Amino acid sequence: MTEKIRTKITKIHIKNFLSLKDVEIELNKLNVLIGPNASGKSNIIRALELLASHAKYGIPTLPGYREFKEIAHNFDETTTITIEVEAVIGDHDVKYSLNLRADDYIEQAWIDNKIALEATGRGRARILSQRGMIEAPGGGFLRSRLLEKEVHASLLMRMPSDAIKELHILAQILKTISTYSFIPERIRARSSVSEEPRLGRHGENLARTLLHLYLEDRKAFTIIEETLKSLIPEVEEIIPHLEGTEGEIWLKIKEIKEPLRPANISDGTLRILAYITALYTGKQLVALEEPENCIHPHLLETIIDLARKSPSQVVITTHSPYLLDHIQP
Repeated sequence: MTEKIRTKITKIHIKNFLSLKDVEIELNKLNVLIGPNASGKSNIIRALELLASHAKYGIPTLPGYREFKEIAHNFDETTTITIEVEAVIGDHDVKYSLNLRADDYIEQAWIDNKIALEATGRGRARILSQRGMIEAPGGGFLRSRLLEKEVHASLLMRMPSDAIKELHILAQILKTISTYSFIPERIRARSSVSEEPRLGRHGENLARTLLHLYLEDRKAFTIIEETLKSLIPEVEEIIPHLEGTEGEIWLKIKEIKEPLRPANISDGTLRILAYITALYTGKQLVALEEPENCIHPHLLETIIDLARKSPSQVVITTHSPYLLDHIQP
């Protein structure tokens, strides 16, 4: 049986991105970003979202933004945006840096302070293999609305097979960074079975995700179901219901003959189910924006406890004094 390698993101460093001139944050298991509206909390989450998209899809993308200038600090299109992540992978200290310019990107990774990856959007790339640093073929050309020119896909998207193990793990860590700002109407929406079984940023595809887990990973589905039942004792069963090529979530409730369909499930219950699913589906880091919305105050302590016990590292943004009451310094 393969031993699971310990991984943890220990620090993020963001420069010249949106309202963030130069911000460095050390990360633990549970991290809470506190501040009023327009204080920059959400822009930290957006930086994580940008980094994850670069790793997953090979190019930096960010919904709602159409060009580099829009994400650059002070709209300075001549600046360089930097997003750095430090992590521990097993016994190794790892650092990854993404530098974005208007027409190119440069990415680098170090393992124990030794260069292990360096690549640019122009296609020049080297990786560390068991034979030492070797040339790596650049990925195919892709187009991002944030960059002026087509660029080669990031090595993170398809790490070359001869790269050392730690680089493969680093790529997986960055790909599984997930950010959420749940909207009940999006959670309620039906999901097509043709969609990728991945929970969307606003809760879309929850039904598709749970159906996939029910069919392909019953252990993970059962953990989610039992966790929901422990938080909301009235719930007896989660039912991933399929009609034709679309699915939706039904809940069996104690002493009610018929299962509740999405329109009859409360906003708070839907959001809690989405939180549980986000936290228990194998992600390295989960960022939750203002989880107190639509949640009864007596469940806020439960949300924090859930985040502490989940296998993921968690970043929460909030300006709720009620949620802060449940945070231990």
